[in-house]
Amino acid sequence: MLDTDQPSVLAHRCDWRGQGVLVLHNLGPEALQVQVAADDDTEDGAAMAELLADQRYEPAKAGQQLDLGPFGYRWLRLR
Repeated sequence: MLDTDQPSVLAHRCDWRGQGVLVLHNLGPEALQVQVAADDDTEDGAAMAELLADQRYEPAKAGQQLDLGPFGYRWLRLR
């Protein structure tokens, strides 16, 4: 589980064999931007590949705010 700056966002990270996935779920009815601290080993500004999402979003970069739609979700691959 990861801390976010939005109380309606559930964020967690899974790692396996040197790869990581950041998963975000907006449990609220409003679109928002969320800041997530993925961890200490992910370089700020590093591109994160979109694996799964409820809609099209702008490309995600580590350390930057991420958009989430109402009741939206995003699964992002970490480098």
